[in-house]
Amino acid sequence: MGARPTGGTEMTMSELRTLITGRGLVESPRWHGDGLYFSDWSAGEVIKAGPDGDSEVVARVKSLPLCTAWLPDGRLGGRRVWADLGDAAPDGICVDAENAVWYAEVPGQRCARVAEGGAELQAVPLDRGGFACVLGGEDGTTLFITAAQWRGMTDAQMVTPASGQVLAVTVTVPAAGWP
Repeated sequence: MGARPTGGTEMTMSELRTLITGRGLVESPRWHGDGLYFSDWSAGEVIKAGPDGDSEVVARVKSLPLCTAWLPDGRLGGRRVWADLGDAAPDGICVDAENAVWYAEVPGQRCARVAEGGAELQAVPLDRGGFACVLGGEDGTTLFITAAQWRGMTDAQMVTPASGQVLAVTVTVPAAGWP
């Protein structure tokens, strides 16, 4: 494994806006229509949130509300190594219009944007683990990040109760369009 990618610009915590707080293990963000949908694994809920943070539970399930996406033709999207990220531990990702990828990272407590091959372009430091991210908003330039204080797979509660948050920061390169 190589070293963690470095370089690019780093955004400051003051640029982050907290949209939602007090949730559990928040995961799988998706922008659809005019809202952000994400799962709270701890509560077994799927939540829809507006750009201002107003939210509503749209589904409750007895198991983990996981999410998987397929291509429009039904295929699951050609596995290959797109970027060598060294010791980084990418979790949920999204692609932008310049074909760069934003990824959230739990142990690194950040969200980073990398080019194909692994060159880091931007990073958003977090004060807790980043689980997933998605670009959305009216013009696709809001990066939504789901984050929580991670305790580990062996702890009875994988995240600190009520530490789950949805964060948002404005970026310059918009979403690729789908998903």
